[in-house]
Amino acid sequence: MRPLGLFSQIGTIALSVAIVFLYTAPLFGEIGATQTQIVQYTQERERVTDTNDRLTSFISQLNSISTDDRNRLETYLPDSIDEIVVLRDLEILAEITGVNYSAISYDGLFVNEDEEIGIVDESDPLVTTHSFSLVAQATYDNLKDFFSLLEQNKYPLQIQSLSLTPDVSGLISIEATIITYSKLTNEVIE
Repeated sequence: MRPLGLFSQIGTIALSVAIVFLYTAPLFGEIGATQTQIVQYTQERERVTDTNDRLTSFISQLNSISTDDRNRLETYLPDSIDEIVVLRDLEILAEITGVNYSAISYDGLFVNEDEEIGIVDESDPLVTTHSFSLVAQATYDNLKDFFSLLEQNKYPLQIQSLSLTPDVSGLISIEATIITYSKLTNEVIE
């Protein structure tokens, strides 16, 4: 029997390396795909955990409100908003308190950059938000009286944004966005 030459030994080593590579390469590919799936599963699990934590905090926030307060809120929060009535009420409040308005208008459903049209926030998706604008001039005392009466109105009115500019005549120029809420109706959901 003749001993194998140098070339046949190198050929045998190359053949064995090729066999090992061709056998293990698909296994490494499968392992890489499995590791990718594990990372993706971990990320999705974290998202689900975060969502569940938010849901739990919202539920605990809801449960912290007494039943009496919830019933009062249901009674206080109107089923719908009549924009003309709100505009008339703002006009009457301005006249009563001596606020000289130059424009009162309904801006439609309130839109926040991160939220859907008319939805207050993610924690309360069953409430519609309506926006109104007010441009006026008043003295400090008249403005204070106006805001006081605004708080005492029969439906919730909230000042979303307010710009006050003092005038040379001693009056304060006002630009305000006032929002109010109503229960979400099926027309808004669809």
